[in-house]
Amino acid sequence: MSSKWIIGLVVLYVVLAIISGMVEMTSPLGVDEVGRIKTLMSPTVPSFSDPLGAIFAYITFTWDYITNLWGIFWFDYAFFTGGWVYVRYLLFIPVSIGVIVSLVISVVRGSSGS
Repeated sequence: MSSKWIIGLVVLYVVLAIISGMVEMTSPLGVDEVGRIKTLMSPTVPSFSDPLGAIFAYITFTWDYITNLWGIFWFDYAFFTGGWVYVRYLLFIPVSIGVIVSLVISVVRGSSGS
């Protein structure tokens, strides 16, 4: 799978976050959207003092990172209401599912060595 799809999906997320902020008459990039992008761009590596704490810290860190990436893939904006919700379900969700399936397939193929 090409990384262009993931880059395109994240750019589309940012553009739609700006449009969503304009529709809601709030800051163009609301706190949630900036939080997701900031977490993905500059993750805070957990600190720990014991080996058992390190395991739990990195599991939590990985889970938060995956949760934020999933939030980007799941286009949930204020302007997708009424008739526009069909655009979300017919256009954006299938693209997201395709990217996720491609990621899973490429990881499985890479781990099997074929």
